[in-house]
Amino acid sequence: MAVLEVTCLSDHRRFTAPHPGPVYALWLQRVGGFLHRVEGRECYVDRMGGVMLREGQDRQVAHPTGDMDLGTELRLPEELAMRLPVGHFMMTREFDRAHRNVLVACRRGIDDFELADRLYALLRLVPGVPGNLRGGAADRQRRHAVSHAAQALAADGLALGLDALAERVGYSPHHLSRVFRSVTGMTLTAYRNELRVRAVLEDLHAGETSLLVLAARYGFADQAHLTRVMRRHRDATPSEMRRLSRP
Repeated sequence: MAVLEVTCLSDHRRFTAPHPGPVYALWLQRVGGFLHRVEGRECYVDRMGGVMLREGQDRQVAHPTGDMDLGTELRLPEELAMRLPVGHFMMTREFDRAHRNVLVACRRGIDDFELADRLYALLRLVPGVPGNLRGGAADRQRRHAVSHAAQALAADGLALGLDALAERVGYSPHHLSRVFRSVTGMTLTAYRNELRVRAVLEDLHAGETSLLVLAARYGFADQAHLTRVMRRHRDATPSEMRRLSRP
């Protein structure tokens, strides 16, 4: 196994031509978002999600917002990769916490034994059934609406209001809220706050020190609001998370 931190600078807004995947890997999104299509199945991958990739599988990608992507790529041996469900999955808070702990441990310096142990523990948290493989036409339509909403949130820096977001998707705010929860298992507010928390954690991981800057950057009312949301989502304050993520 191998752990890579990958920055993608491509800004192509349309899908690339189909191309076979070069490796077996688990991709975990950390910054930005992209559209991913495999064998006709399409999903939007933002920092709430990951994708299981298989060697030789024809795939296409597009960056509708034109932003830079940053992610973690876990390269896996074939016999291990084939035991994991292929496609897109939602990264739970537990998964996100374990993922970030691996990154911090790698930056601080660990041996191969500890790294392998941490990676196996992380892989055990991969959900069993990827959401983009379930349901019929109606379910696909709901997932498309959720994907569209996630793209709109990302394009506007997580600052879009509910009414404006619903208008972008073509739903009423009430209907969008209901559909979003039925597909993701989360309310729109919880999803947006989790996205903002992960954005803050990523910036802390990258070396940002000012909580005032982070609160303003991701649309929190003030630093106290950021602290309340962080404590609710991670049982810790931003200052505590900053100390934990320091290389």
